[in-house]
Amino acid sequence: MSKVVVPRICAHCSTQFVIGYRLAAKRLARPAYCSDDCHYRAKRERSERDLRKRFMLFVPTGAVHECWEWTGRLSKSGYGNIDFEKRPHQATRVMWFLTHGEWPSLNVCHSCDNPPCVNPAHLWLGTDLDNVRDMILKGRARRGPPRFGPDNHNTKLTADAVRAIRASKLSNSDLAKQYSVTPSAVYNVRAWKAWKHV
Repeated sequence: MSKVVVPRICAHCSTQFVIGYRLAAKRLARPAYCSDDCHYRAKRERSERDLRKRFMLFVPTGAVHECWEWTGRLSKSGYGNIDFEKRPHQATRVMWFLTHGEWPSLNVCHSCDNPPCVNPAHLWLGTDLDNVRDMILKGRARRGPPRFGPDNHNTKLTADAVRAIRASKLSNSDLAKQYSVTPSAVYNVRAWKAWKHV
């Protein structure tokens, strides 16, 4: 250990500054930063370089007109995911950031309508409304009006069961077990939040 007062060059902004306290030789060999801000920015840049390297491992690039389908982890809806700064990020948003240098402020939409695609030529920014309009124009919107009650293929109750639930004096939990639904579903029936037409 020795007392040092030596000029250093900031490893991030190249500003010259002085360190004037006892330093081990090992520490003198490390990169130095003129401020906490520069240290944070340099750390962030290293993290982003690491992200780019990891990201490209899952991107089989091809021709500009082809879809580049993400080969990493996918969400239930088929979109790619990758962790960055201890949080999962959608692969299309990360590709936008790596391509344009800034995180997107709007939704990243596909011109190819292929969720795992991360080809930057197929990505565009839009609001939720823009995305819905695009879906309708391309004929991907659900046909017909929403289906309620027995017409909905997900329903577990019938009109008779709904009437019996409303007339019953049993608790929501007991009725939920009897009809194989959740207590909140029973509550919604009793509160007329669901099956309003019965």
